[in-house]
Amino acid sequence: MPISGYSITPEPMGPGVAGQIHAMAYDQNNPSTIYIGGDNFGVYKSGDGGESWGPYSRGLVDTEQTSNGYVDGLIVVQPDAVISPDRAGVYAATWGGIYYRENDSCSWELQTPRKSYNRKLWMT
Repeated sequence: MPISGYSITPEPMGPGVAGQIHAMAYDQNNPSTIYIGGDNFGVYKSGDGGESWGPYSRGLVDTEQTSNGYVDGLIVVQPDAVISPDRAGVYAATWGGIYYRENDSCSWELQTPRKSYNRKLWMT
């Protein structure tokens, strides 16, 4: 049942392959900034509350669509008394490891040892 005054029209996004959204997070200091992640397409970001989306995967997904493109979790971390400003940003849990992207950075950085992805393990 639609919510009064709102309508949702699904639109395809990503690299043109099948994919599902597995994770979503938003910036508590700027709720119109939303991040989504899923299988096959890495992370996308919206700065206007979901009206438009753009790829946000540089350094995360490569041309071979490795396991890093399978994003199962996202979290936006803000600096506070415990978290220093240099650790604030977006974290992505992928099948290839945990990645971090500092606010306003142009690329993701691997934070854990790189995990190998073996499709046969997931199919058995």
